[in-house]
Amino acid sequence: MAVVTGLGPDLATTWQGLLEGRTAIRPVTRFAPDRYATRYAACIEGLEPEQPDGSRLWPLLEQAAVQLALPPKGARLFTATTKGSIDVLERLRRGLPADPTCLAIPDLLPRLARRLGLADHGVNINAACASSTIALARGAAAIAAGRAEAVVVCCMDLVSEFVFSGFSALRASPRHPASPSTGTAPV
Repeated sequence: MAVVTGLGPDLATTWQGLLEGRTAIRPVTRFAPDRYATRYAACIEGLEPEQPDGSRLWPLLEQAAVQLALPPKGARLFTATTKGSIDVLERLRRGLPADPTCLAIPDLLPRLARRLGLADHGVNINAACASSTIALARGAAAIAAGRAEAVVVCCMDLVSEFVFSGFSALRASPRHPASPSTGTAPV
């Protein structure tokens, strides 16, 4: 298992941060959050694209991939993302330099499969907030049905203004950051 979160670049650091009651929820600096219900999110510090006009999504995946032992060659790949390389689309919309080839998830799947040494280029699940749960369920179902001996489930998302604004519009964003020690946000 591998994770990259706002609390740290790996599972041990993330887990320790949670046990200590630390939070990764901080003021957003990737875009101006002034017109939204909150100005806080859990961004991964220092996450930058490989190229100035690229997406932060591949560097995020690479940070996770280096933590994994290579899976069995016959493993099937399931990925999940709400909006993929939305950071590139946002830059295009603003008229900033952006590589539109980074937008296609189907291009990301073979690259990730090669990185993990898999022959299966995989399937991506885009089902909003349920994406990761569905990817895990599909992977488990493939094993249970005998269609796979092993699966790799890779769930990935970036804090983007598009998704941030959606949660704000739904009033699903508290004005103040929640704390893992209390489980609630101050009012």
